[in-house]
Amino acid sequence: MNTNNKSDSIGNDLNCKKIESIYKKIEDLGGLDNTIKEVKSILGFKKIIAFSGGGQGIKVNFDDKEIAEKIEEYSTLAKKKIVSDIVSRLRDYDIAILTGGTKWDIPKIATEIARGNNIPTIGVYPRRGEKNSVGKDLLNIEVVVDPIYGESHFGDESHLFAKLADGMFVLGGGAGTLIEFAHVMKINEALKKYNGNIKKIVPISGIPGVSDAVHYIPGNDDIKRLTFPDFIINSGKEAFDWMRKELDLDDIMKEYRYIF
Repeated sequence: MNTNNKSDSIGNDLNCKKIESIYKKIEDLGGLDNTIKEVKSILGFKKIIAFSGGGQGIKVNFDDKEIAEKIEEYSTLAKKKIVSDIVSRLRDYDIAILTGGTKWDIPKIATEIARGNNIPTIGVYPRRGEKNSVGKDLLNIEVVVDPIYGESHFGDESHLFAKLADGMFVLGGGAGTLIEFAHVMKINEALKKYNGNIKKIVPISGIPGVSDAVHYIPGNDDIKRLTFPDFIINSGKEAFDWMRKELDLDDIMKEYRYIF
């Protein structure tokens, strides 16, 4: 009698229940390091992979509302397909998924698909975005970032998002994604200088926005070569394969331990 499927099912059920039972909301960033370490030890993830982007859509004007809606629907389906192709492969590794934590576009899509694949989730957003969070039903760690100065605005959280991520997939994106991309590039300058682990970015072409423009953004050419591929990637599988190699993900492949 083959029991492999049974043990896989039991293991996945236990893992799913553990993930669903862990939730931390952090509003005092002074305790963030300890909380991340605590949740890492409980859920066993070793790297954090971020998804950034969305918000641009396909900029075509149509008088026919039905055609316009179909174009928007196609854009959403394309994003879901790409994210799903990446996340379904990431589920075999000890990682957590980081997003902007809000109920829009790529953050929502990536968080939902990650949870559907039993992958721990982290959401980081500014105080202004708190009311639009996807919430504790989908997030294991929810980080609310207060402004250092003045009122809360989107972008207040970008420095933390960039520092938490070991790797980042970019699909489309506007100003917020551009900030995160640039911040990772700047961090990598210091990481290279002091022999740190370079953060990796995979821009996925075909979704209008930052991901189609990163190859043309001014910056240190050495850091560009270290940070993202020098060729166009336009599928989830290609994006995953590059990230897997560059972050040595095979070193953190899951070792399932089941309790009977």
